[in-house]
Amino acid sequence: MPNCPATATTSATPSTTPSAAAAAPAPAQAAGDTGNTFSVAVTGDTQAETDVASDPRFGNRTAWLAANKDALDLKYVLHTGDMVDWGWLVPAQFTRAKAAMDKLIAAGLQYSVTIGNHDTRVPGWNGI
Repeated sequence: MPNCPATATTSATPSTTPSAAAAAPAPAQAAGDTGNTFSVAVTGDTQAETDVASDPRFGNRTAWLAANKDALDLKYVLHTGDMVDWGWLVPAQFTRAKAAMDKLIAAGLQYSVTIGNHDTRVPGWNGI
C-alpha cells in the first residue's frame, strides 16, 4: 500500500509502537474534493423540453449543474431516459438534447444516459 509506512518488528510496548494511521501521510485531495463525500445529479424525462428550440429548461438545468459543480462537489450526472420525444420523427430534438448535454462536457462532468421508451423506435408511437 503506497501510503502506509513500513513497520519494523520490535519488542516495544503497545504505547510506544508507532500507529500506522498516525504515521501515514494524509492522501492528496483534488481541488474541490471534500474527501469522502460527493454529489451525483439525476435527471430525466426531458422529452417535452426538446420539442421546441425556444424551450430553455433542459439547457438551463445542465448549465446550472455545470456552474455549481464545485459547490456541490458534483462528480457525475445520470440521465434516466426519455431525453427526446420520438426524436426519430423530429431529429432536431437530438440536436437540442446534445446542446444541453454538451454543457456538462464543457464543464468536465462525466455523465451517462439511459434509453427510455420515448428515445427509441422499438415501442414506437401511433404504430410507427
